[in-house]
Amino acid sequence: MTTARHKLNAAYIHGALLIAALLTAVTESWTVFILSASVLTATSILSGEIRLKSRPRRK
Repeated sequence: MTTARHKLNAAYIHGALLIAALLTAVTESWTVFILSASVLTATSILSGEIRLKSRPRRK
């Protein structure tokens, strides 16, 4: 079952990969792709946009 959290996480990851791909096309460097994809994904995780754990349910 796909939840809203999974869809949002996928959207953020796809966005990071798209931006990294655009930077790679401009610079023609796979190193730029790996670094930019890593940095964009890590910052999204640290800022809370990508949630790795679900929130506890309310009673």
